[in-house]
Amino acid sequence: MTLSFQLIAIVFFTVLLAVFYAIAYSVVAGIIENYARYYQKAELQWTGPSGMRRRRNRVLNLAILLAVSLVSAWLVVRFIVLA
Repeated sequence: MTLSFQLIAIVFFTVLLAVFYAIAYSVVAGIIENYARYYQKAELQWTGPSGMRRRRNRVLNLAILLAVSLVSAWLVVRFIVLA
């Protein structure tokens, strides 16, 4: 396969996986937050969002998301598409 095909495939899978990982992260974070809120409320100790863990910086989250997506896309193209 040509280099341009590989680069186009990596870019495509990077975008695809970035969207998937962003949605998956959001869903898992919501589940964790609701789980903690439910059990704190059941014990009458709900303190509100200030008692929850702080989330990371948005720029750092975006950088991690893009790095993981790029590595995943390269692995998909290298070992699945070109195999």
